[in-house]
Amino acid sequence: MNRTAAPPSSSSSRSSSSSSIDNRANIEAAYKWGFDDAKNDNEFGASLPPYDYASKANENGDNDFEDDEINYDYISSSSPPSSNGVGGIMSKFGIGQGMSIFYMYRTAMSLGSNGAGGFSPEVLMANAKKLPVWQLGIFGFSLFNLLRPFF
Repeated sequence: MNRTAAPPSSSSSRSSSSSSIDNRANIEAAYKWGFDDAKNDNEFGASLPPYDYASKANENGDNDFEDDEINYDYISSSSPPSSNGVGGIMSKFGIGQGMSIFYMYRTAMSLGSNGAGGFSPEVLMANAKKLPVWQLGIFGFSLFNLLRPFF
């Protein structure tokens, strides 16, 4: 039981209200066909008319339906610009540099805190000399990561 709905008109002289009525009628017809298929235990889409891909491709002047291969050699003329040399110094700072700043600040504040809860540069220098090697390494990597955008 093949039912066909009138294809939507492509003329531009129709008003938008009449085309929306046509679309609504097409949607309601497709819904009814699906409901009837389910009610009659038919396979999904049994009532729908077959779709002719080849004729639609010829109407649009597009023959990509014959071979569904993707053209990987296509180069878009609107490709995004490369990031080399584009933008200022602030465009090169990211989450990594932010984490490095946070780690360096946190380490300096914990090393330079005196017993009264304040900060002392003398205590910072004394504690930095006693800092374990692995913490000095992380501090050095953080410093390198922070200065990397400048070079």
